[in-house]
Amino acid sequence: MKICMLWPYYDQYLDYFYKKNPKIMRLSFSEHRQEIFNDHFGWPADLAAYMRKKGIDVEFIIENAEVLQKQWAVENDFDNFNRINWKKKIVLAQIKKFQPDLLWISNPTAGSYKYIDGASGNYKRLAFYLGHDISNKQLLLRADILFAINKRYVCDTYPKLNNVVYMGVGFYPEILNKLKLVEKKRNVVFLGNITPSHSYRAEVLAYLVENKVDIKIYGDIFEVTFLTKTRQIVGDIIKRKNFKSAFKNFKSFFTISTYRQHTDILKGRCLAPVFGMDYYRLLSSARVCINVHIDLAENFSGNMRMFEVTGVGTCLVSEEKPTNKKIFEIDKEMIQFNSKEKLLELLKNMNKKKYCNTALMSNISQERTLREYSIGRVFDRIKRHL
Repeated sequence: MKICMLWPYYDQYLDYFYKKNPKIMRLSFSEHRQEIFNDHFGWPADLAAYMRKKGIDVEFIIENAEVLQKQWAVENDFDNFNRINWKKKIVLAQIKKFQPDLLWISNPTAGSYKYIDGASGNYKRLAFYLGHDISNKQLLLRADILFAINKRYVCDTYPKLNNVVYMGVGFYPEILNKLKLVEKKRNVVFLGNITPSHSYRAEVLAYLVENKVDIKIYGDIFEVTFLTKTRQIVGDIIKRKNFKSAFKNFKSFFTISTYRQHTDILKGRCLAPVFGMDYYRLLSSARVCINVHIDLAENFSGNMRMFEVTGVGTCLVSEEKPTNKKIFEIDKEMIQFNSKEKLLELLKNMNKKKYCNTALMSNISQERTLREYSIGRVFDRIKRHL
């Protein structure tokens, strides 16, 4: 079995990684890419590594890593590209050379057709990874299998599609071998970006800051204006014919002022974001990590942060959702809050009553994550569909 996974990385992360590792340019393509993999940014590359251990031949392409991709082109005597089309041309050349049984594309968009159609004849089956809602049904129908991060996509969003498989996400235990013993020198942390799609996250964090909670916030704040939101709505309707997204953007149009009030409070309080192993080291140095899902998650929980936090042995405090109790035992393996006021009370009383031993809770939840929510369990859910 040969699988080609096509996965973009955050531009934020790539900039961060190359600033930390300027000498990596001197390495060969395979050495260069392995150094990125060794930093464990995101679970998909860890899943690819796990599948290789199971005997599956996996080619993992970071399509937007320009330096890395052009290094591949040099080593493979491929120069049929320019500064505009390099991404498409190099990826298509890589797929053609690898000839996968399964081409697996992350969060497909209209732009994915250039790979789906451009590589036609060079792969046998097509899979999509669904990390968020995709309303382009014609695009979804092109896939033989749809792997969904969240059970909501299976139950609610795409109930009529019989090829949707819940895969979830998982923690890679090998990360712990690189962490060693980290001192719990931070009290409460939050790690993640703040965007208009995380309006409740912005509200909660701003409330904690206003009430002088000892919390360290690591992440960037993404601004939004009425003009940019209008452009999104017009683009959804005219270019993408995505009326569902347009309607959501239209509703959020009226919350821009509130979001900006919250981000104004957070400005000056957010520290620079960290990624890869730096992220895991910082996370493991905290007693407690706050988690607030993206707004689109609605009543479903299970984002990657839940398993990153518990995987490194830090106490997880997340917003209340009906599905939380299906993942962790409440007040034994995680703490949940149903309002920002309740969260403030929880944090102020963390050293009292049933919340006194966050270390014990962290140990219990870590054991649960390593046992039930590892990358290996993700593979177990999808292997028969590959």
